[in-house]
Amino acid sequence: MKYFQRAAWLILAIQIIMLVLELWAFQIEDMTLSKGTQDAFDDGWVMMREDGTREDLHTLPYIGKSKAGETVVLENTIPQEYKGQTLYFLSADKQLRVWIDDREVYEFGMTDKRLFGHTPGSIVNFIDIPTDMKQGNIRIEMVSPYADYAAVVTKMTIADRDIAIMGLLKSNLLNIVFCVLILISAIILILLAVVEKISGQGTQGLVYLSLYCLDAAFYYFIETKILSIFYGNQTLYSMLVFMCLMLMPLFLMLYYERSRMGEYNRRYQLLLMVICANIFIQLILQAFDIFDFMEMVSVSHVLVFLTSVFIVASFLEASKKTNGVRLRLEIFALFCMIAGSIMDIIRSYLFKVGDMGKYGRMATAIFSITMVIVHIVALSKNYASSVEERAAAKGRFLAHMSHEIRTPIHAVLGMDEMILRESGEPFIREYAADIYSAGQTLLSLVNDILDFSKIESGKMELVMADYDLCSVIHDLVNMIFMRAQEKGLEFSVSVEADLPSGLRGDDVRLRQILSNLLTNAVKYTNEGSVHLSVSGVRDAEDVILHFEVVDTGIGIKKEDIPKLFEEFERIEEKRNRSIEGTGLGMNITTQLLHMMGSRLCVESVYAKGSKFSFDLRQQVVNENVVGNFKERVEQIRDHVHEAGFYAPDAKVLIVDDNEINRKVIHNLLKQNRVQVFEAESGQECLDMVRQQSFDLIFLDHMMPEMDGVETLHRMRNTDDYPCKYTPVIVLTANAVAGAKENYLKEGFDDFLSKPVIPGKLENMIFTWLPEELLQDTLPEEDISWEEELGRSELEDLPVVDGIDWNYTWLHLSDMELLEYTVGEFYLMIEESAEELENLYQKIDEDDGLAAYRVKAHGMKSSAALIGAVPLAGMAKILEFAAKEHNVEKIRTLTPAFLEEWRSYKNKLKNFVILKEEERTGR
Repeated sequence: MKYFQRAAWLILAIQIIMLVLELWAFQIEDMTLSKGTQDAFDDGWVMMREDGTREDLHTLPYIGKSKAGETVVLENTIPQEYKGQTLYFLSADKQLRVWIDDREVYEFGMTDKRLFGHTPGSIVNFIDIPTDMKQGNIRIEMVSPYADYAAVVTKMTIADRDIAIMGLLKSNLLNIVFCVLILISAIILILLAVVEKISGQGTQGLVYLSLYCLDAAFYYFIETKILSIFYGNQTLYSMLVFMCLMLMPLFLMLYYERSRMGEYNRRYQLLLMVICANIFIQLILQAFDIFDFMEMVSVSHVLVFLTSVFIVASFLEASKKTNGVRLRLEIFALFCMIAGSIMDIIRSYLFKVGDMGKYGRMATAIFSITMVIVHIVALSKNYASSVEERAAAKGRFLAHMSHEIRTPIHAVLGMDEMILRESGEPFIREYAADIYSAGQTLLSLVNDILDFSKIESGKMELVMADYDLCSVIHDLVNMIFMRAQEKGLEFSVSVEADLPSGLRGDDVRLRQILSNLLTNAVKYTNEGSVHLSVSGVRDAEDVILHFEVVDTGIGIKKEDIPKLFEEFERIEEKRNRSIEGTGLGMNITTQLLHMMGSRLCVESVYAKGSKFSFDLRQQVVNENVVGNFKERVEQIRDHVHEAGFYAPDAKVLIVDDNEINRKVIHNLLKQNRVQVFEAESGQECLDMVRQQSFDLIFLDHMMPEMDGVETLHRMRNTDDYPCKYTPVIVLTANAVAGAKENYLKEGFDDFLSKPVIPGKLENMIFTWLPEELLQDTLPEEDISWEEELGRSELEDLPVVDGIDWNYTWLHLSDMELLEYTVGEFYLMIEESAEELENLYQKIDEDDGLAAYRVKAHGMKSSAALIGAVPLAGMAKILEFAAKEHNVEKIRTLTPAFLEEWRSYKNKLKNFVILKEEERTGR
């Protein structure tokens, strides 16, 4: 099919070339409009004035002086061979009579009845020469109500009448083409305005731009003087041309005000008032025959010029802020139109008669076509961006929902973990195990939906990193083995011994792919076995891995295999209704493999089993081979970290603008004897890392003035400082899918979500601290005693409306730390409220939303840390409203949030007093 498509394009190109060559070889004399002869009749004319003076004109055209109302006479002799033919010439704004052999044969404007004004108008006069002409003496009397118009004479031509009409059309052919282009542009712009209106994008003033083009098309069509051939009401044309000229600056100004220049509102309103006043005044003066349109045309010309200058000045001012392609194209189009119009205006005052729209017509055609192109491109970009925005909005919604869902799930699973650890009742432990399994399933469903959303919006990216193949397989074995054992299935793994173990690739996505395949294999296998095999071949510096997942499950019908890769599609719904899942896993798997340059192969025998396989090219970074897989797994297990360690010589820097967050991490690390240093801003962090060495840095993302990303970039760009190679871990509440990859791309070494969970913090430090700084773990009995003591104290805490102490304990599992943190929160309630209130008042200023968002983010973290979950939820809504520039939501919710925030002053008062009394012994 590709070859046929290429052939079609080649054939089309050949045809276009042939047409262009044929057009190039065409001679203008071959045009139908050029048939027949036309003779110039420009010599031998004599002009006589009212004072009796005579003047030989020698040849036409002639531009002379005359008074308003003065009659000027032209005389000549028509050769006998022109009997029965037509003499034609252009006259501008004057009345005239023509006699041949003392017989009146033509008049224009002498007896016309005009409802409004006295403008005689411009016209191409067609004067039929009598067939019985004898001497051929011709006399033309001309009179104009305006000075210097009666004595202006254009070229004259004699030809057969049809040839004369065709000659007029031929001479205006290019002008007609330009007028048609302007008219077509107006139609296209109207259609674009309709499309934008229907699609809800707003018309951007396109209606006014299309009206401008339509108005210009009428104006320039009239200026060609060819309309009188079809409809001879020259008085109508005369009025219409001036009205069109008056409307041009109005439509142009309205378009640019709507599309680009709302910020120049005062200047715009003033000029618009002058334009409208000019139109009304001229209409009134014309209607009452006080002044004629012709006598006021200079005012319209001045307003056209002022409008053009205003628009150009506004564009040049805008170009200082932005200088995109669209802006440059519009400036180019405006300059073309202005240049052409100015040339025509100058010509009209110099020559009085003729085609006064010659250059403006061409320039306006360029302007119109350019604006059509600009708006077609803008419409397509707006459509593409609206599609992206809808996809992004859906992604944000799913991310927000996942965050809200994950918070209670983590709380449930955390409490469930405590039940599993503490309870000795078999049936309670069984219930808790079921809760844990269901919670993990729910989390996996949420993750699937988020991954699908990211892939659909094109924001899923691969993150390359070094990894150990054995470690990946070992993690998968641990995860799948229990599921297979629960169903009574045999689960086996085989890995070729000579495969290199140190590879480079996206191991996170590889785990996800294999996890999906293995999980499905276990889910759809009721008896028998599931087997994972890994083999491969070397290819220079790479290895091509071959993964196979084979099961003895229910199998897939041949016609159902394509359904595996469709989103939200589940095969044999009735048969498999008891099996949980979104129907997204295989779709995500295939798309991830496609991103990795691979594809999934499926072989299945219905009711007997299936085999899923794929090949994946990975870079080899370590030549150590896998060897005996079971022995390698044992080595990995020996190095698995068990909770608890000492690191008294380790120096850790905590950078966070929120003092409570810093104190929490500081206190969480007390039992590990880590030396903790604190910085409350990005600038303070930079000052500290230049002065001393740290082994690990935790850097908050959302900070005022200089956020964590900017701080990291400045830190990395600094030469020769003690912490140049120190690992930097981002601290953030932005724990949605894909956040970690984005932070790693910015240059962070790892990612830790807030509120900080003690176990995750400890594992993070254990992972990144140099091995020589780590000492033996704490005795297990000491840890158990401390945990048990904390739980008993938790039960003695007073009930506080809006605070869940169990949720607090998940992040502050030390009573001294909990009491300190709640006390600090109590002291900063009013101060934080006042700061947010001040930022709320400045929400419309530059960077007002950004500052408001940072503050709301900090208040959210503080509230979540002490277990005020409802309060944290309100702060989160305000934070995301600021992120999405939803000012209306901020204005609606901020007062209610501040009232709720301040209410915790009373809610926590008794708690603080009680703890103070306990501390002082009163």
